[in-house]
Amino acid sequence: MKKSTKILIPSIALSIFTIAGVTGAGFASADDSQNLSIAQRLANRFNLSVDDVSKVFEEQKQERQAEMKQKQEEKLDALVSEGKITEEQKQLLIDKFEEKRVAAENKKNNRLQDKENLENMTEEQRDAEKTERQTEMKAEREEMEKWFADNGIDKDLFSKMGEGGQKGSHRGLNDRK
Repeated sequence: MKKSTKILIPSIALSIFTIAGVTGAGFASADDSQNLSIAQRLANRFNLSVDDVSKVFEEQKQERQAEMKQKQEEKLDALVSEGKITEEQKQLLIDKFEEKRVAAENKKNNRLQDKENLENMTEEQRDAEKTERQTEMKAEREEMEKWFADNGIDKDLFSKMGEGGQKGSHRGLNDRK
């Protein structure tokens, strides 16, 4: 690959990530099919390899995940230092967070398939699907509450969802007390 192309691809990707972050476009949470579509468009526009552009997106995703994991561990270390959790609880949390991350990734892949199926569903089938998802989310929430209690961890240190804020408000490790 030419030297100018090696510089151009990351520059383009960085520009897109910056614009998306500033405009609140939610690009960082866009699913992989959207990233691929954008990678294809960038590759076509700038006469680049789709694989090269896709690799830049994947590298950026991995860097973000590594940064988030580092911040998470720093916050857990602070909770240990403050005496709010033990080292053992910290490791339990790290393991649980990873388990939930993998499960979320699997769900995301299933949702991509479900989107295709939703287009062919009747309104009644969509309503049943929505109810099923709500039931699953409630069960997951209850399972997590039980997990926190079973492990002697104050769940409020990690999540305040829907408590007096706007719909969908979330306070996690970044906004702990």
